[in-house]
Amino acid sequence: LALPLIGIGVFSLWGGLRFTVYAVPVAALSAVYLFYAAAQWIELKAARIGVVALLTGAMLYPNITHILGYKVPTVFTKQEVASLDRLSKIGTQKDYVLTWWDYGYPIWYYGHKNTIIDGAKHHHDNFIVSEILMTDSQLEAARLSRIAVETYVESDYKKIADTVFKNKKPDQLDPNAFLETLKYGEATVPPATRDVYLYLPYRMMDIFPTVSVFSNLDLTSGQQYSQPFFYATARFQDSAGQINLGRGIVVDKQKGTVRLGQREVPLRAMYRVNVQRDGSVTFDQQPLRMDGALSLVYMASYGKFLLVDEKMLRSTYVQMFVFGKYDETLFEPVISNPWVRIFRLKI
Repeated sequence: LALPLIGIGVFSLWGGLRFTVYAVPVAALSAVYLFYAAAQWIELKAARIGVVALLTGAMLYPNITHILGYKVPTVFTKQEVASLDRLSKIGTQKDYVLTWWDYGYPIWYYGHKNTIIDGAKHHHDNFIVSEILMTDSQLEAARLSRIAVETYVESDYKKIADTVFKNKKPDQLDPNAFLETLKYGEATVPPATRDVYLYLPYRMMDIFPTVSVFSNLDLTSGQQYSQPFFYATARFQDSAGQINLGRGIVVDKQKGTVRLGQREVPLRAMYRVNVQRDGSVTFDQQPLRMDGALSLVYMASYGKFLLVDEKMLRSTYVQMFVFGKYDETLFEPVISNPWVRIFRLKI
């Protein structure tokens, strides 16, 4: 009876901490029985019971202290929930919100909207959402958002990537050519049957490098491209001549360079971004060197620095959330504040 549960507990060593709970009851009962068996050599019954109780208490103590100290914050802040509550009063429940899967369940619960990936749906469509958030073309982001949602509904909720690219079909498309057409060429976009929103939260900044991984590959070969550079930190030391961003990353203000360990890289530009309570954004840009590989963005309202390459700087997420820059022919803001920006698709 115990072996399957113990097996799942062993699996947790590489499968993840969440699987340890299955082995905990068996481990607890087994440990107490071990104490009982080890105490059998004690003749005095009261002493034997005392030893078992003492060992059991010693085993329980670190677990109890862990539980008392385990103060987990809510998944969403009050302001984020308020934003989704406002979204629930916009549009209808048949509308879709496109964002990373971490926020799928809260959007469904608080915003009363549909998503295409969430905590239970992890498959090829991670690529679709990652591509929308990562592309440097807002035209592609808008077109792919509409195509993704309409295809998902029309296909009776099949995987979007497989359906759009006709994966493993005789007339399979070249995904790279298809996406390139969405960026620059003439593309057929299905008619809108519902509203589509982009949900861009501040909290996604910490996981954005991970988000980028899912579209940073060649779908025809499966080969990963070189990983774009994105570093965010609120822990830094700003002195007269330099800014220490931690992890061996130091910005030289006078030279306009950044030292990455032993390597010195020229900065392309420096930005200072300010966000007001109503979500409006202003920023100043200081161009430095055209051959610079990285740009430094100081998000003054958050006390946070971003060090990013051109690919990350021009991504949908950074342009629309950090700088508040969006194509007015493609998107319109419906909710904007320092915690989240939500845009409605206009095509």
